[in-house]
Amino acid sequence: MAGGFRNLLWYVGVVEDRHDATNDGRIKVRAFGIHTEDKQAMPTADLPWAIVLDGSYGAAQKIPEVGDWCFGFFMDGDDAQHPMVMGRIPGINLQLPSEAGTPSDANYVPIESMPKYGKPPLHRHLGGEDAEIGQGPLQAAAVKGGIKSAIEGEDWNEPPIISPEKNLDNTVYTSKNDNNYVVLSDSREGDGTYILISHASGSAIQIDSHGTILVKSFGDTYNSSEGFTMNRTELDSHTNVGGDWALKVERGSGKVWINGDLDIECENFNVTARGTANINAAAGTNISGGKVGLFATSDDINLAANANIKMKAGTPINFGGIYGQAVFGDIHLDSYKMNLYSSAYTKIHSLGTPAVSTQTLPFPDVGHLGIDINSTTSLRMNSLLTMDINAVGALGINAGAALGIKSVGTMDLHATGQLGLGAGGLVNMDGSLVLIGNGTSGATAGLAAGTITSAKAAQLVQSGTATIPPLSITEIATVVNPGDIPPSRVPVGHTTNSAFRTRRPPPATSRASDDTTDGSTSASARSFANAATAIAKRGNYVGASVLKDDPEFQAKMKDMLEKYPGLTEEELLRVMQGESNFNTNALNSDSGAVGLFQFIPGTAEMLGYTTGEIQNMSASEQLGVYDKYLETFNYSGGNLGIMQAAPAYASRGDSYEVYAPGTKAFDQNPGWVGSDGKITVGSINSYYTNQALG
Repeated sequence: MAGGFRNLLWYVGVVEDRHDATNDGRIKVRAFGIHTEDKQAMPTADLPWAIVLDGSYGAAQKIPEVGDWCFGFFMDGDDAQHPMVMGRIPGINLQLPSEAGTPSDANYVPIESMPKYGKPPLHRHLGGEDAEIGQGPLQAAAVKGGIKSAIEGEDWNEPPIISPEKNLDNTVYTSKNDNNYVVLSDSREGDGTYILISHASGSAIQIDSHGTILVKSFGDTYNSSEGFTMNRTELDSHTNVGGDWALKVERGSGKVWINGDLDIECENFNVTARGTANINAAAGTNISGGKVGLFATSDDINLAANANIKMKAGTPINFGGIYGQAVFGDIHLDSYKMNLYSSAYTKIHSLGTPAVSTQTLPFPDVGHLGIDINSTTSLRMNSLLTMDINAVGALGINAGAALGIKSVGTMDLHATGQLGLGAGGLVNMDGSLVLIGNGTSGATAGLAAGTITSAKAAQLVQSGTATIPPLSITEIATVVNPGDIPPSRVPVGHTTNSAFRTRRPPPATSRASDDTTDGSTSASARSFANAATAIAKRGNYVGASVLKDDPEFQAKMKDMLEKYPGLTEEELLRVMQGESNFNTNALNSDSGAVGLFQFIPGTAEMLGYTTGEIQNMSASEQLGVYDKYLETFNYSGGNLGIMQAAPAYASRGDSYEVYAPGTKAFDQNPGWVGSDGKITVGSINSYYTNQALG
């Protein structure tokens, strides 16, 4: 035989098996006209394995599925034992898996459970088949509008995720079951040129025809880099955080530079500096508050101004004052000029307690007792009325030069003991009458001017003043310690230990939860929040029996039963049991879901309400909101459980697997898992159906 292959046998056939135990991507093809259609005469197991060719140097990018039509050749010609597959061709999938069995068999697989049965091989976003299924409705319902900005009046909206329609100009790369796909569109129609990466959960990355990039996550989002991260925005940047926000710089320093103004508004504002805190303002610094405290825990408080330092306290109403306290230290006021003014009175008091002081300027502390008033030039004390100078002990008046004591009225010098007048030179006493008494005042009567007698004159005893009480400044006012600045709030974490708050409760319940991701506010992806054990029971339980006796509730119930054929009162009550245990005021503290049916904020907003409004509604009013919800999602009867939990899959059969083991949604909803270990439409419906009415 010469080199190469001769007499190749070409064929067209249909794929019947793709489960290659060798994991080489081989398939079994029943070739038309070569293999009999009688599967009894030629079972699928007896068909030869075919190698799938690829136009690259690697393995085939996508293995044809069961039911796909394909073409190729047998390398061994008429022997037909070594088939090769060159590609797929359009054809209608009318093939059941070889293991499907018959309706009477235990392993029977119904046709309706096969997503591709009777449909062309084109993806739904190329051929337009079943465009309404999948994550498209989830994404459309989850678009957020009117997102609040920190700047009043500058709200913003999310751009919608493109829902690809029938467009043969698109290039679509899909996963095995078409639940995850990438769309490359070069169409000049509709949305034009765009790129879309879409996940079954609803999460997507999109670049539209204008170059706008959208990243939409129905779960958590993590950005992690082992190198630099640079973000630049030519225009505005707005960030809206529904929960807590935390920023930590583990190494190095941080800086915020803003060309314009910076406004920070919060409930409580705490700034903690492990070192020094500096506030610098080129123009002015204003601090205003109901109460302002400055507290230095280990060192001084320094106030300095290139101009004046002004302090003002009190109003005509509260008569507040200014108080200074240095119980264990000194108070020093040094100035070029000093003015002390009081519209009422001024009091200076010293206990005279001996103290240790290092003061040397402007005058040294000598004696460390009492009150010292010193002046290097003149010292003046003036009073428009009486001036009293009292000393329980000695009183000394000393002058380095002349001492003048003058009174425009009477001047009285009196001592209870001896009074001495002495001078190094002459002593002059002059007056119209000089009296030197001997103890009798009458001796001076009728005497001529200039007479000197020994009679004692009556003395004008100086009026005494009340003794100043031993009052301390600490009895007037006590300096209020503002206390330590409270530490920053604990950042959001994903643990339940004592150091962190957990963002979500652990899924340790069988009650309804999110059908896509924890924390989502998507109306359809997560129709209702987790009622679970996180529900905070506020108010009293309504109870099924009470609802049955509520005429308004029953009237609304009757309207809904007529509106939705096949819906039963018992089914509605079981949904309420599973979600809220009939508590009209039920509140999920983690997600914010409220009421009988646990409406989350996103769903409430979509229906035209707030969660606060729903929570304050009566049972009949909440039932009316639920009616609006069913109408929004085109409920036409049938099982209510899947409509409650995941309305996007309401049209699927009971055996349709909604979430596979290992996915986040599967792990978060153990109550939905059926006896076969799967979360299916049927197992979700069973969860609600099996609710025991209390």
